[in-house]
Amino acid sequence: MSKWIDLSWDFEPGMPVPLWPNERQQDFNVESFHMANTGGNQNFIHQNLHCGTHVDAPGHYHPDGASIEMVPVERWIGTCFTADLDLPPLTAIDVKDLQPYEDQFTKADMFFVRTGADTMWGTADYATKYPFFTPEAGEYLIEKGVKLLGMDTPGPDAGLASGHRKGSPLHFTLLGNDCLIIENLAHLKKVAGRTTYVMALPIKYAGCYGGPARVVARELGE
Repeated sequence: MSKWIDLSWDFEPGMPVPLWPNERQQDFNVESFHMANTGGNQNFIHQNLHCGTHVDAPGHYHPDGASIEMVPVERWIGTCFTADLDLPPLTAIDVKDLQPYEDQFTKADMFFVRTGADTMWGTADYATKYPFFTPEAGEYLIEKGVKLLGMDTPGPDAGLASGHRKGSPLHFTLLGNDCLIIENLAHLKKVAGRTTYVMALPIKYAGCYGGPARVVARELGE
């Protein structure tokens, strides 16, 4: 039997949520109740679709881009190489940091980058002090044919409250070139430095540009 590795965070109250100054409240809430008529237990949730381990579809930043239900299911399944960078907070990931892994990620269907920021999950620093990609790094990844980029941070662009954010160049470059994004991955250390088989299927929300996903990996050949 194959051993699947869970690369997803739990969705639960108190989890890190998008920190977008001057925007509406982003908290994740769960309401649980007992149904007297059936005897069953039930839940309601309220969440931003871009919190927790989730995917970004092209329409998130590209005016003519696809929404979640329009992305072919096979785009979320395939081989994935994970680079192990293990970076200090607020490090800018540039082309030179990715080039050593070019031979591996260009042969895979997906490319994950471990920064080590998942160790800050649950702290105030997670939303602001994570490493981020430079615009040149985004252009390089598109040039090399990357079609899905995943990371253990809230996103490829710097945090809005970090002092390093200048627009959203990575989101525009990646999604504008049909490169899907997976954010807030967990436990990438377990797959770092090698190619695995990954399934990252989001909930099929019609007309929406993001969605929570259970991202799992297993060793090739298992």
